[in-house]
Amino acid sequence: MDDWRSIAEQTRRDIAERALPFWFDQAYRNSPHGYTFGYDAAGGPKPEADKLIVSQARIAWVFSRAARLGYSHPGRDYFAAAKHGIDYIIRVMRDRDGGYALLARGDRVTDHRKSLYGNCFVLYALAEYALAGGDSLGAAMPLVRLIDTQFRDAEFGGWFDQLPVAKEPAASNRAMRKTSNTALHLIEALCLLVEAARSETVLRLLREALQITESWFYPADPSCSAELCDRDGKPVRDPPWNQLNLGHLLEFAWLRETARIALGMACDWDWFDAYVDYALRCGFEPVRGGLGTSAAPGEARADQARLWWPQCELIAALSWSVRGRNREDHRRALKLQLSWMRRFQCDPVTTLPYSEIATDGTPQNTMISHGWNAGYHDLRSRWMLIDAIERL
Repeated sequence: MDDWRSIAEQTRRDIAERALPFWFDQAYRNSPHGYTFGYDAAGGPKPEADKLIVSQARIAWVFSRAARLGYSHPGRDYFAAAKHGIDYIIRVMRDRDGGYALLARGDRVTDHRKSLYGNCFVLYALAEYALAGGDSLGAAMPLVRLIDTQFRDAEFGGWFDQLPVAKEPAASNRAMRKTSNTALHLIEALCLLVEAARSETVLRLLREALQITESWFYPADPSCSAELCDRDGKPVRDPPWNQLNLGHLLEFAWLRETARIALGMACDWDWFDAYVDYALRCGFEPVRGGLGTSAAPGEARADQARLWWPQCELIAALSWSVRGRNREDHRRALKLQLSWMRRFQCDPVTTLPYSEIATDGTPQNTMISHGWNAGYHDLRSRWMLIDAIERL
């Protein structure tokens, strides 16, 4: 037990003293319009780069969660950092329908398309900001209505991944395919919104999203999962969609349990274990640690480069397992994965994960800040780890 406490204490220190200060200083401080990601060849920020709604919302969620958990201090006010981003998202990227555009630069939208994936992350950030004490539910509920109406596929069920702008021609059926990734993050956003503003509408949407995700994308047998479906829910198996994303399998495992709890249902450990154990069999290196990215059904592929976010999702799923019961093999795998992160995946100064590491631990891409690596997968998994250990 003492070693788990030490892991939690070190993780908390790393977040407070290294990870969060990096994001505060680099993404928020001196960024007049939203948040800044990525750096030029001289190491300087590029504040005029297009701002992707996903990364803006993700780091707003990070700062909101940090504020809610009490990480703020006189030198770094994480609530103020969250407010800065939430205000920018609402002021610049929201349209008259209550949805949010894909891209902006400065105070101007550069791509008016609305993706459900991006809008799910806005909803996620708005819910977290409200839980931290912010006034954001007035923006969250119109977005819920937009998802429930404009994004809804009334003919086949579920939701469209993207809405066309008015001047675009109607999308083809092929373009109207639906992704598991979007379904996952709709569930995640709705779960958090249940905590922030429980309502029958939100609960209904969460039940529906969970049912569709289970029946279309992630059934009881993980080897039958699908990353992409046609509009009517038929799985797409053509390459590259014949590969199962191990990070998504793990993400679904713990998000499904989170949704069940939000809906007043008991944990389903059989379903959870099927997904986590499948990912471990197919992609986990049992000596050194680290998780491969994808595998065909039944295939073992531990030989792939280690992208940052599946590593974090493995920590998240195993943390959920540890907090719920005593499976010693999952505890061993979690400690081994934490060792991999510390020895190979993470920058020793900031503790943030490098984007890509070879299986032997050699860095392949050492970027720690870009449009997709915006602190979300990493800090979410670390906070889940701390929470799991505190429940032991």
